[in-house]
Amino acid sequence: MMNDASSDRLMKTEALKEVHRPMLRDPRRMVLACAGIASTGLGVLGAILPFLPTTVFIIIAAWCFAKSCPWLERALLRNRLFAPAMQIIDGERPFTTRMRVISLACMWLSGGLSTVLLLRTEGVHVAWPIVLVCVLLCGTVAILTYRRNPARARGI
Repeated sequence: MMNDASSDRLMKTEALKEVHRPMLRDPRRMVLACAGIASTGLGVLGAILPFLPTTVFIIIAAWCFAKSCPWLERALLRNRLFAPAMQIIDGERPFTTRMRVISLACMWLSGGLSTVLLLRTEGVHVAWPIVLVCVLLCGTVAILTYRRNPARARGI
C-alpha cells in the first residue's frame, strides 16, 4: 500500500511522461520548443545589450512554449526578470506612470548612446541613425498610448 507522498510522486511522474511523450512524437513541438529556447536566450542578451530588444523575444518565446511546452511557458512567466513585463502585457498588472517613465528613460538612453556611436563610426550611412531615432519615436508612442483592458485580456 502506498502512502500519500509516494502516490503524489507517482502521479507527477506519470504526468511528466504524458507531457514529454507527445513532444518526442511531434517534430513541430520540438521545433517550437527549440525556437522558444533560442528566443529566450536572445531576450536575455537583449536585457544586457542596448541594441537588442528583450520584450519581443520573450513574447515570441512565450508563444512558442505555449504551443509546445506549457511547463516551459509557466517557468518563463514566473521568472523574476521577465514576469513583471509579461504581467503588464497580459493585463494582470497595470502599466504605471513610473514604469512608463523608467521605460522611456532606458529606451532613450540606450538609443541615444547607440545613435551617437553610429554617428561617430566611419562608413556608416547617415540613414541608420535616422532610422534608429524613428524607431525610438515609435517606441515612445507605443509606451505612452499602451492601454490594456484587464477584463478583455482574461477573455471576459
